[in-house]
Amino acid sequence: GSEGLVHDPHDLSGSISSDVAQLVLLLHNVFKKISMGVCKTLLSVPPFSIYAEQVAFSVNGVLLLAVFWVLKAVLEVVCAVGIVVFASILLVHMIWIFVHMIWTVKSLQLDLSSPELGNVQKYQDTQE
Repeated sequence: GSEGLVHDPHDLSGSISSDVAQLVLLLHNVFKKISMGVCKTLLSVPPFSIYAEQVAFSVNGVLLLAVFWVLKAVLEVVCAVGIVVFASILLVHMIWIFVHMIWTVKSLQLDLSSPELGNVQKYQDTQE
């Protein structure tokens, strides 16, 4: 009765290796069937053909895109120059207004200190 409990280690490793071999064979067969199905599907699809009109359309599109890209760059430069010109004109205008204001204030101060203005003040005082 004790012979049934003791196993030979070589028999155990042989059964494991045969199970692994069967698993590998099963996976190989499944992969083979799937790949054959994919190949049949790919062969049943007609090849994609590119027409000359499609190529011409795509080339024209790329050329048009390049023209717009260059035009955009030129417009960016023109706008940047325009902004600089506008800012410089605005700065010159502000400087001119500031200088004009200073001249006006100085001329008013000179007018207030002039003797003629004093005579005008005396005349206004006599009228009241």
